[in-house]
Amino acid sequence: TLFIDGGSTTWSTIPFLSALERLTVITNSIEAARDCAQISTWTIIVLGGQVITKSMSMVGPYVEAQLDNLSIDIAFMGATGVSLRGSCSSGNLFEANVKQRVIQRADKPMLLVDNSKMGIVEPFAFAHFSDFHTVITSPGVDDTVRRMILSAGARLEIVTPED
Repeated sequence: TLFIDGGSTTWSTIPFLSALERLTVITNSIEAARDCAQISTWTIIVLGGQVITKSMSMVGPYVEAQLDNLSIDIAFMGATGVSLRGSCSSGNLFEANVKQRVIQRADKPMLLVDNSKMGIVEPFAFAHFSDFHTVITSPGVDDTVRRMILSAGARLEIVTPED
């Protein structure tokens, strides 16, 4: 059972997962739900709530309540900001709350952020590097951030668009 968070970075993982069969995908992303529904062997569970048009994701207390009844093996999570102290953040309180709840429910939460998000701080923190099993990012990550990820106990995967 896989959770795909709202946002373009997490949404871009779908083509790389398409060869997997019998996958259950849980998402709060309208775009991810649409693309995952094209794969006939997958079961798609869409969490419903208030739509954030910028990310085309659904958030709010209804989404959080739905998460309480779900088990998640792996969660692909995004962030709009990652401080140089390792705090992951969002510009929307309800979005941050949903992200926090998913991370708590997942056996292996994974942070997917390109390095352009590093150094950006949004108002609502939802996690720290230590909350993630793995941090997946693009080349160019500052050595200080790289050390912080590893010292927090998370694995670090640096991937290029070709990967």
